[in-house]
Amino acid sequence: CTLFTGYGCVITVTVTVMLYNIYDKDPALKGQYDTVLLLDVIEHIDDDADFLKTALFYLKEGGKVFFFAWLLS
Repeated sequence: CTLFTGYGCVITVTVTVMLYNIYDKDPALKGQYDTVLLLDVIEHIDDDADFLKTALFYLKEGGKVFFFAWLLS
């Protein structure tokens, strides 16, 4: 806890957001990320299994992939 207020701790987090074509598979980026966020993307991908496999290329060991997709009936 870096600062305690009457309501709880204030925690400072640094986030770097990078946008690029996931299929480029830049070797310099392999295993570089703790988290991959896929927001409103997966429902537009034809081969979602291959896409998710490609996302894993960028993760550090133990990293997480989070995705959000609208589910329509």
